[in-house]
Amino acid sequence: MSDPIYKEDDRWIVNDLGEEGRNIGGWHWEEIKALPFVKARLPELFCVADKPLYIDDGITVWVKDIKEVKGEATVTNRKRKIAAFYEFQIRMTYEAKSVDGKTEKGEIHVPDISDENDLDEFVVKVTVKEGSGEGKKAILDKKRADKPLREKMVNLLTGLKQGAGIKFNYGSAEDSVRTSAQSESKKAPTQPAVKMTETKTAPESTSNASSSSTSTCTVTLKEEFLAPPGHIYDCFVDPKRVQIYTNSRAEVNAHLGGHFSLLNGSIEGTFIELEHNKKIVQKWRFSSWPKDVNTTLTLNFEDNSGKTILHLRQTGVPRSDEDRIKAGWRNQFFLRIKGVFHYGSITPY
Repeated sequence: MSDPIYKEDDRWIVNDLGEEGRNIGGWHWEEIKALPFVKARLPELFCVADKPLYIDDGITVWVKDIKEVKGEATVTNRKRKIAAFYEFQIRMTYEAKSVDGKTEKGEIHVPDISDENDLDEFVVKVTVKEGSGEGKKAILDKKRADKPLREKMVNLLTGLKQGAGIKFNYGSAEDSVRTSAQSESKKAPTQPAVKMTETKTAPESTSNASSSSTSTCTVTLKEEFLAPPGHIYDCFVDPKRVQIYTNSRAEVNAHLGGHFSLLNGSIEGTFIELEHNKKIVQKWRFSSWPKDVNTTLTLNFEDNSGKTILHLRQTGVPRSDEDRIKAGWRNQFFLRIKGVFHYGSITPY
C-alpha cells in the first residue's frame, strides 16, 4: 500500500516524536491507494473451499479464483473524516456441480463498481465456459446465488468506506495538534464577504442583460501554495478533489473541449487548453449570465522550489462582477484549497 501524500513534507511532523509524530490526530489531508485492500479482501470473502457461494436446489457454486481486479480505489482522511473513492471491475472464475455429478465452469464479471452508486448497485455478468448453464442460472437468480454474492460485495465496499483497514495516526500528541488546529481555524473567514455563487434573482445579473452593453475588465491574481504544482493543478482538474474542498457538487471533464460545472451548477464552461501541471485555459461563465457572455480564464502554475505560485488571469469579466469574482476566487477556492489540503496559511484576505 502506498504512502500518504504528506510523507516527505516536514510541515506534517511533530519533530520530537519522529515518524510516529507524522500527522497526529489525522488533522491534515491524507490520500492512500486502497486497491491492494480490495485485492487482498476478495479471496477472503469469495474463495473459501469449504464455504461455497451457493448450495441448494441440487447445485453447488464455488468461486475458484479472483482472475482480475482492474481500476482504482483511494481512501482519504482529514480531521478523522474518512472517505473512499473507487471505480473498479472484478473478474472471478467459478465452478458449479449438480447432484448428478455434472460440472460447469465459467466466469463472473462485475464491470462497474463505483462510489457513485449504492453499495449493492452493480451489474453481474456470467459467461459459461464449460457445462450446461445451470450454475449461471443460479448465480443470476436474485433468490439464489445472486443474494450471497451481493452480500459479500457489500461487505467488501463497507470495509473500503470505513478506511480499508488503514491505521491512521490518532496518537498521544493529538490534543496539542487539535488545539493548534482550532487556533488556526479561528483565522478562517466564517462567511466570505462576497460569495462566488449566482442565482437568477441576484441583482448583479440585471446589469448583464446583453454582452454588447456590458463593460468588461481583466482580473489578475497571484497566490502562493505550500505544495508542488502537480498538487495544485489537480485541485482544478480532479472532480473528487473539487467536490471535497468546495463542499458542493462538481462535474469536471479535464480534456480539450471537456465541460465543467462547479458550485452546484453556479459556474460552467469548457477546457480549451491543458498543459499537464503547468497551465489550464477555460471558457468560464456564471450559469445565470446571458448565453453570449463568457470569460477566458488562464491558470499558470509556477514551480518555486517545491511551492507553487498560481498566476490567474481572467479576461472579459463584466465590470459589475469584478470585485465579486476576485473575492470568490480567494475565499471559495484559494482559502479552501489551503485549509482542506493544508497547502498554506488560511488567514483571510
